Amino acid sequence: MDMSSHPLLSALDEPAPFPSQYPQLRRLDRSMVCQICKEPFTGPVTISCGHSFCSACIRSSLEVMKKCPSCNETVTEGSIRRNRALEEMVDAWEESRPTLIDLAQPPRKRPAPPETSHSKASLSSGVKRARLSPTGSANASGSASGSRSGSPTKSRRANDVVVEEIDENEDDVLELTENDEAPCPLCQATMPISSIPLHIEKGCPPPKAKPKSNGVLGKGNQKADWKKVFSGQGLGGKTKEVEMKRITKPNYALSSPADLRAILSEYSLPTTGDKPTLQSRLQEWIILFNSNLDTSHPSSLSALRAKLAESESSKRRDKEKGKDEVVNQLASKDGLAKYASVKKSEFERLRREIIERDKRRKDAEEGKGDGKENAIEVE
Repeated sequence: MDMSSHPLLSALDEPAPFPSQYPQLRRLDRSMVCQICKEPFTGPVTISCGHSFCSACIRSSLEVMKKCPSCNETVTEGSIRRNRALEEMVDAWEESRPTLIDLAQPPRKRPAPPETSHSKASLSSGVKRARLSPTGSANASGSASGSRSGSPTKSRRANDVVVEEIDENEDDVLELTENDEAPCPLCQATMPISSIPLHIEKGCPPPKAKPKSNGVLGKGNQKADWKKVFSGQGLGGKTKEVEMKRITKPNYALSSPADLRAILSEYSLPTTGDKPTLQSRLQEWIILFNSNLDTSHPSSLSALRAKLAESESSKRRDKEKGKDEVVNQLASKDGLAKYASVKKSEFERLRREIIERDKRRKDAEEGKGDGKENAIEVE
């Protein structure tokens, strides 16, 4: 099975490593990475043992086991503290890393620039363009006198050279998105840009008026209105104002489904499902919401709701594919031993391929090989 395009195995999106002759920069680069997700810190926090992780990573880890993933020391979620200094360091490192990568590369021989005429050299400046006369002569004094011209469109002829000053301060181009409205190029009716192609295919019918909802379910949009009602958003389209403070975890054993629905409704989240579904949804939301307060670059509530919806849909897909059974099997020691016995040959093959890949990488750094890496295939 070809896994060369697998997102987890593709090396195209990984940042370029520092050369081996700069071990200090490599060590500094590794110190900016969370040991759980292996990505640069996002909202870094520090726990009681002194180790730092992404806020969402350590909160999710503590839901499974109340121990530090690095030193195995017993910790609780109450010991999580935001690390502002580390966040500043990570932001500065992310901005300066590409420049340091370029500076750390060995010098390259630059090819000599091809010989060009004075007209091509003047065009590369991007401000002034000299048009030579048919005789091909150019005078620097003429160019200098032309540069002192007051009007940007004024031209001056001196020694058979015409120097034109071009004003490059053009108007900014307005960038539109699919949600913005624009007129149809045929009938000039205003509508969202994403609806224009279908509107033209249908022969430019007159656009329908938007239904107004005054607290009553609209006839043309009942499905969307009922969806808002069940999600707690109401019919006005405005979500409830959410107080941006940490959510305290409820006692799930003592909480009834109505209690869980009340908490979910406060944040305009879906309230459908049985108690295990509501509990799982609330646990995921608390992790997203509380970790979002630990960063200087917080996401919007709509973005958090989108992440929650994507997480739930991913879990449903895994359940349909039977992956839940494998996860439950790995939760016990007997199941883990059985799985390791069944996959022993696969693990051994992966181990050999990783050793060979590391050897090729080391040879490439020492100049003994081509350094070409192949993606590891996972069945």
